[in-house]
Formats: sequence, structure tokens, C-alpha cells
Amino acid sequence: MTDPNPKQLQGDYKVPLHLVPPGLTIYAAMALGEGGLWKATPYGPYNFRDSKVEVMTYIGGIMRHLVDFLDGTDNDPDSPVNKPSLAGVAGSLAILIDAIENGNAIDNRPKKGNARAMMDRFEGEIRAMKQRVADKVEFERAMELMEEEHQGDADIAEYESQKQRVADNVEVTPPLDGDGEIVHPTAPRRRVTKGVTCRNCGNTYHHYSSNFLAVASGERCRVCS
Repeated sequence: MTDPNPKQLQGDYKVPLHLVPPGLTIYAAMALGEGGLWKATPYGPYNFRDSKVEVMTYIGGIMRHLVDFLDGTDNDPDSPVNKPSLAGVAGSLAILIDAIENGNAIDNRPKKGNARAMMDRFEGEIRAMKQRVADKVEFERAMELMEEEHQGDADIAEYESQKQRVADNVEVTPPLDGDGEIVHPTAPRRRVTKGVTCRNCGNTYHHYSSNFLAVASGERCRVCS
């Protein structure tokens, strides 16, 4: 095997700028060109280095352009060059990064919160819910096959008993207002759970709780497991 070119060895440790799609550079250029060159009263190129940049101002701009794009506004209606909404995101992000890396940013973000921990926690809840749904589908399919193969035996009797236990834990109620009064006698009724109580700690959970299915299936809740 031949030795690699010395230039290649050096290049392997460089920032791989060639991996950034040209579209990102072009979109950012459209936004920065609009503000710096093409407006009736242009700001001038790199004007954002002349004074401090507030972080929250650009976070707000980025979010507005993203919401526009998400909601179907592909091009900025306020742009004299009809730039794409995502170009506004790219341009604002470029200015924000430049300000942060050059020590020119005013970090006026709110006090650090728990958003990352919240997303991690809810991701766990979603994964658990999806697994419960998958387990339920698999269980019901297995019971259907068993019912086809063993009509009337003890396993089917137990399955019917289990379905009844679930049904016993659900009641049909009319919708109520804030004072607990029925909204209207003919209003559509909804199914709600009566709640289940953990045999170990005594806590009661309803259908909107992540502990409900665990307790309903005879397991401990997360508080005491």
C-alpha cells in the first residue's frame, strides 16, 4: 500500500468545509445580501460586527422564519428579493454564530431551565407508551389465534375474564363544566377510567398517568418500583 499524500494527512485534521451543502451558503448569502447590499438603505456588509448583537433578538427572528416555513410560507413576504423563509433562518443564524465566536454577543437568554431533561423524560414516556401499544397488539393477536385454535377452553375463558376486568375499570360519563355540572343532557358522552390503586403504596392513577397501565396490569407503580 502506498503512503498517503502528505497534504491528505494534513487535510484529514482540518474542518471539513466541503461537507456543507452549497444551498446553505447560498441561502445565507441571500439574507445577508438583502440586508447588507440590496435594501433601499442597506446596512452594509458585516455591519453586525460594528455593535453588540443581542442573542434573543436573533433567536426570535430564527423562530419566526421557521414558523413561517412550517406553516407553508415558503418565501418571506417582506423581502424585496423574495428570499426563501429558510434563507432568513440561515442569515440570522450566521450573524448569531459570528457574534458569539467573536465575543460580540449580548447573552440575554433567560436563566438556564430544564428543557433538555424534560425532552429526555418525555422521550422515555413515549417509548414506553409505544412499547405498551405494541405489546397490547401482539397480545390481542395471540389471543385471537388462540381463540381460533381452542374454541371454548380455559384459556379463552381467562381472556374473556381479563377483558371484563378492563371494561369494569371504565365508565361512560357526560361532559361536565368547571362546576361539575352536565354541559347538556344530549352532549356526546366520553369514556373515562375510574382509576386504579397501587397495592404497594396506595396511590391512585387514571388513564392520563404513565403509571395507570402498570398498576392496572398488577405491577407496582413507578413511585414504589
